[in-house]
Amino acid sequence: MTDTASASEAGLFETRFSIGSAAAGGLLILVGLVLGWTGYQGTELPVVGTEMDVVMGISGLMMTWFFGVVFLYAALYMEPGFDR
Repeated sequence: MTDTASASEAGLFETRFSIGSAAAGGLLILVGLVLGWTGYQGTELPVVGTEMDVVMGISGLMMTWFFGVVFLYAALYMEPGFDR
């Protein structure tokens, strides 16, 4: 088995990159939930103080979930780099 074949078998939490990417992806998905719920309720964001409506909440949810899914995908399928 070559080094490339064994590198693709790496798990989700085996390298520093995959751990960081999974954590960032999970955090972005949670931030998206907060943005979507705040927009649905029509209230202000707790820290920033921006008044949210449904369109802003859904667009924030979709944008953060897109990047969250990209980060999780990178954590699963990216081959280890210099840290291995």
